[in-house]
Amino acid sequence: MCEPPLGWIAPNAVVGQAAPARDRFALRASAFLRAPRVEVAQGERVLWRGRPARVMPGRSARLPHAWIGQVDADGPAVRVALRA
Repeated sequence: MCEPPLGWIAPNAVVGQAAPARDRFALRASAFLRAPRVEVAQGERVLWRGRPARVMPGRSARLPHAWIGQVDADGPAVRVALRA
């Protein structure tokens, strides 16, 4: 699940520890964001933090997939959000 102003992430589901196509996730936003701090978390547990070069409408930013091994299949939804 993405929190605004992030619009979507693809693929939008994690199935086991299988890597997504091209070994990365694609992320888009509804606004132009230069070097945002992005956080992938499940509940209170942070799975990944980083700074994609830019995130914007109409263009996908790349997120690594290494964090999928930490996802608890029985846990809460994985959230992708901006953090200060």
